[in-house]
This record gives sequence, C-alpha cells and structure tokens, in this order.
Amino acid sequence: STRFNSEGSWMAKLNGSGLLQSVKFYDTHKLTDSQPEPFAFFERSNGDWDIFYNHTSFQDASFLLNLRTDANGTPIFTRRYYLNHSNGGEITSVYPKGTDGYLMAGYHFPNGIRSNGIAMEIDANDNVLWFNQYGTSYIEILTGIVSASDGGYFMGGFADPDSIIISPSENGLFPLSLIHI
Repeated sequence: STRFNSEGSWMAKLNGSGLLQSVKFYDTHKLTDSQPEPFAFFERSNGDWDIFYNHTSFQDASFLLNLRTDANGTPIFTRRYYLNHSNGGEITSVYPKGTDGYLMAGYHFPNGIRSNGIAMEIDANDNVLWFNQYGTSYIEILTGIVSASDGGYFMGGFADPDSIIISPSENGLFPLSLIHI
C-alpha cells in the first residue's frame, strides 16, 4: 500500500491484466497553492506524459494545469492556462490533435452568474494557438471538441433552454446557434 503524507494527486501504472505496477505521487498542492484535480492523461510521441488538472475557483482565477512528466513519471515542467476571467470555470474535455497538440473545451463565468462555452488549441510547444468563447447571455457549457476532416472542428455541450442567438457585436462572443430537437 502507498500512504500520502500531504495533499496532492497520483498516477498509477497498471499492466495489461489491470494489476498495479507503480504509483507516482505529485505534490500539486505545493506546486499551485491550491488543490487542482487531475482529469486527463496523454502519452506524447517521445514517451513523456501530459497530465491535465483543473483548478476551479470562484474567488480567484480558474486555470488548467499541465504537468509534463518523463516516461518514468518524473516531473519535467508545469504550465498554467488561465481561463480568461476570475469568476470560475473549467476545461471539461481535452482531445489530442496532431503530434502532441491538444484541443480543449469547457466553460467559464464571465459575469459570475451565466456561463459561456470556451474552446482553445495548444500546439506541441504548449503555445495557445487560439482561445474563443461561445454563447449567449444565458448558460452554455462545452463538453467536447474534436477535429473534423475539413480542417475545422466539431464541438458540443449543453445550454439553458432560454439561450438565444445573438450578434457577436453585442458582447464580443461568437454566436452559438442553438437548434432545439
């Protein structure tokens, strides 16, 4: 058994039969002065790992944390991606794109009450290529995003039944056309 003596996160390696081979503990509380929650793991083309964490807060800036480890689980670096506003939010989906890049979808609360969907792409060097918010003056949450064969993207999520189509000039948002079925 493994006992952890501080707050943090862990990652376990299992063999092909599901038996535990090793456990790595990461003192993410010390790294971030908060308690981010791990939610996605991806192996990179060189054998390193990207572990993504959400830090959601309604008192300070919400962010996505990427902890990169080598193939043995030893941390190499961390990077924070802030979600544009200090009123909370989180990334709900990470999708690998190309060689070591990622598409991400989620939501944030730009006015502290109603949420807008957010999506972004980062490249293999951890640079944000684009970050956009989508929605109306009601509630929209993106739960997934994937690449489409035409070079674009498909994204999905859920919305408040009162959501309406608005012009981007009204509040700087990209319009989100909602089709009720």
